[in-house]
Amino acid sequence: MKENILPDNISLEAFKEYLLIQGYTTSTRTSFTMALLRFAQWSLKENIELPEIGYNDILAYINYCKNLGNKQSTIRANVRGVTHYYNFLVSRDEIKDNPCSNITIRG
Repeated sequence: MKENILPDNISLEAFKEYLLIQGYTTSTRTSFTMALLRFAQWSLKENIELPEIGYNDILAYINYCKNLGNKQSTIRANVRGVTHYYNFLVSRDEIKDNPCSNITIRG
């Protein structure tokens, strides 16, 4: 996957550094990064800018993942990576609120 699908002012390396500072292992950082890139690919196809994503867009992404046949645990892991990305954006004052903050995937 291409790294340039992220907004110009947000590098993938900066996100990885954020995860490192948060204390995540290499494998977890890789997992979150891959989840972010999958999400970014989806948002690109949907023509939605990552900083403009809202709660309903996150729900649409979850439905997209369900329609692909992903298990609940896979969807949960993907959304967890995306949640960390939006926490990262909040920490940089790029956005005000995390659109994933009230998302709970059960099952």
